[in-house]
Amino acid sequence: MVKKSLENEKIIKDIHDYWFKKYNIKNYDPEKNETGIFLNKDIKDDTIFLIFLKNKSFIQCNSKIADIIKIKINIDDENIRFERLKEIFRDAKIDNHDYYFYSDGAHIKEVNEEFDYRLLTKEDLNILNDMKTYCTKEELEMGFVEIDHEGIMGCFDGEKLVSAGSYIYWGDKIGDIGILTHPEYRKRKIGRSVVSKMCDWGMMNNKIPLYRCNDLNIPSCRLANSLNLVNYMHLYEINI
Repeated sequence: MVKKSLENEKIIKDIHDYWFKKYNIKNYDPEKNETGIFLNKDIKDDTIFLIFLKNKSFIQCNSKIADIIKIKINIDDENIRFERLKEIFRDAKIDNHDYYFYSDGAHIKEVNEEFDYRLLTKEDLNILNDMKTYCTKEELEMGFVEIDHEGIMGCFDGEKLVSAGSYIYWGDKIGDIGILTHPEYRKRKIGRSVVSKMCDWGMMNNKIPLYRCNDLNIPSCRLANSLNLVNYMHLYEINI
């Protein structure tokens, strides 16, 4: 149990290190009730990104919006939530809400045994492309599974590829999972099985399996929860 706790702490530290480096967050104190603000000059005046990372708040916005927030709120003493931003910007509304999950190795490993699973190779390009013809353009963009990605896992009904997932690496340690499933094979726990297999592969290869989903994509959120993945981060795009 102690070893498991230490492993989980290391995973969380690696995740935090990635995001802090990405957004140039420094002098982070997890015990302090504060909100981190990092500036991005490319963000428009009507947009704020609000991030909850292990119950800590971070805001990404341009300098103009940051100055308004700092006047209204003592960011050194307050962990900002959306409701607080709405007090400052009355027209604020959430345009997008993404969930970020990871596996700490305790994910559900049960899979649908009706099907076969294996890693794909470049020789499987044609069958992957054939399966993609049954998916919509939006599904292909959101799933983003390519034959040259790392850890690409396939699910087969006989010789027919019916689901595939792969990793896009964020830095050296985090692997973002993409998943596609043939429309005729959905609601059979195939996508769930592929993601579980991918989490196994990622952990064995010293990667942190990361799974993203949007609050509007209810099946994807259910998949993450059904696998007992850990929800460690929320990202809100707020229009003001």
